[in-house]
Amino acid sequence: MILLLLGIALAGCPKKAPTNAYKKAMDALKRARAARASDCAKDELRSAENLMARAKKYMDQGKYEKAKTAFDAARKQAEKAKEEA
Repeated sequence: MILLLLGIALAGCPKKAPTNAYKKAMDALKRARAARASDCAKDELRSAENLMARAKKYMDQGKYEKAKTAFDAARKQAEKAKEEA
């Protein structure tokens, strides 16, 4: 009985948090801001920031797959903002 409960508890454990995707997205946002994307690519930068906020919420909720997807999207959007700056 105890082993069954332990197995059920372990099966529900979340996967590893996407810290690497978080770091890459944060770095991309920093580069976009440094390139003054807020002046020339406001919409793209705002979109990246919104995606980042959504990803952080997913991470706080333990929804790591959704968080990783949103972090990756935020990184791509920040890179686009930097290119357009």
